[in-house]
Amino acid sequence: MVKSDMYDVITVGSATVDCFAILDVDFKKIEHGQKLLIKDIKFLTGGGATNVGVGLSRLGVKTAFLGEVGNDHPARQIIEELRDEKVSIINRMHSRYPTSYSIILDTERMDRAILAYKGASNFLHYDEFSKNRLKARWFYFASMVGSSFKTLEKLAAFALRQGIKVYFNPSSYMAGKGRRYLSKVLKATNILCLNKEEAKLLLGTKKNDVRSLLKSLYGLSRRLEIVIITEGKHGLHAFDGKDIHFLKPHPVDVVETTGAGDAFGSGFLAGQVMGRDIPFCLNLGLCNSESVIQQVGAKAGLLKKRQAFKKLREYNVIK
Repeated sequence: MVKSDMYDVITVGSATVDCFAILDVDFKKIEHGQKLLIKDIKFLTGGGATNVGVGLSRLGVKTAFLGEVGNDHPARQIIEELRDEKVSIINRMHSRYPTSYSIILDTERMDRAILAYKGASNFLHYDEFSKNRLKARWFYFASMVGSSFKTLEKLAAFALRQGIKVYFNPSSYMAGKGRRYLSKVLKATNILCLNKEEAKLLLGTKKNDVRSLLKSLYGLSRRLEIVIITEGKHGLHAFDGKDIHFLKPHPVDVVETTGAGDAFGSGFLAGQVMGRDIPFCLNLGLCNSESVIQQVGAKAGLLKKRQAFKKLREYNVIK
């Protein structure tokens, strides 16, 4: 790879290994000290930035990942997969902390609990990577905490100086910190995407009216062009300052929901990179998300461009 290459998107955030443990039991019936048998177990890569990076790359978007991993086997698994998926890696350093890890407990009743060890992902420092490699049309900002959040703020300022657009998908933890805490990142954000509960947390309100929430979010920053609120099976809403767009999900068999939001984000942003309108972007994001939730793993169901466009033709989004 030539260092002067321009990326369509650089994704910034966590890189993890996810352990999916499938239990044949009702969570409500688990007793203290009980030993449980695992029906199935899978070790797959995850983390918002790598999920979106792979999702974008499969859709034909030239993508790079910026995040922190340790010097261990999980890091090698993540790096090897990113290379196989044609996602470039900007930060070549290894943290002295172990790579981030999640244990996802699932049952056939669709109960879920996640045990998350943030590890190396919390320690991405701004002075660790060359700013000459941050040549992109877009930054995708996933959730970051600890020292890494300070780096996110500096990258937001960098984006403003360099004219790089920002898609921001904060976690519930970040949203719960409030608009003042996120102000430096929001100042640089062009597209803001949250679920309904995260939107309420960020705004510090108990209101449930999506239209009101969208308009309040849009007023958080002068740079905002689109705000998105997702409501799972109840639909997707996007506001561009003038029109509110709504899209209802299709009936699909849900197997596991980890990575659904990341899949939507990669689809929506890929549509933006392609220069498409909001309805197209919503549909592309939805198709990607619906494909992911029909399999176990945040990346397993991510669509390639040919597959995605086939789906869009089936739904009469394109001809």
